[in-house]
Amino acid sequence: MDKKIGNLIKLVILANLLWQLINGRVIASFICLFCIILLFAADYLYVKLSYSLVFQIIIYLFLISSLVGGEVYDLYYKVWYLDIISHIMSSFIVSGLAVYVIKWLKGSMNKWLILIFIFSFAMMIASLWEITEFTIDRVLNRNMQKDTMITEITSELFPDSFGKPIKKKINTAMINGNIYMNGYIDIGLIDTMEDIICAVIGSLIFILIYIKRGFLI
Repeated sequence: MDKKIGNLIKLVILANLLWQLINGRVIASFICLFCIILLFAADYLYVKLSYSLVFQIIIYLFLISSLVGGEVYDLYYKVWYLDIISHIMSSFIVSGLAVYVIKWLKGSMNKWLILIFIFSFAMMIASLWEITEFTIDRVLNRNMQKDTMITEITSELFPDSFGKPIKKKINTAMINGNIYMNGYIDIGLIDTMEDIICAVIGSLIFILIYIKRGFLI
């Protein structure tokens, strides 16, 4: 990416950081700062690993859409599929970085080992990110692991299940004596598993493109 364009993007995010500070949104300001740091890291890796301009643009789009758009401006709530796209893109990017890391280290592997490394590397980063989300939610009282309303559940713990899993619809849920309609609130498990599945999809998409274009080292 042209250096001037990259610097302009960082300046826009920096201006947004100052605006968030003026409005007292400390966490949003921190997210903007974190985005700027990651953009500089992407520039460094662009030089160090010598990956393509298209790949660099994808990284920029991912960081800006997921952090600034998703977290600062709450687009994850306004655009329901943005979280899915972000996790697929992140896994795609990490899978690509795994290839460039191998090239940078001048590693020599069997082609199948390379594919296993790409997939494993993507899954490792995805798992670490889910741990990060869980930690931030517990420590900073955030909701990065988005809640999900469950309208039915399969369990062996119902009194009439007799030790066998049965499915039941959930029409009401009681919290602190108050009755809430439409189901039970899951506090992160479904979101986490959906994110992991998206990571699998993103990595497999990269691997298929990687094989099809004959990029095997």
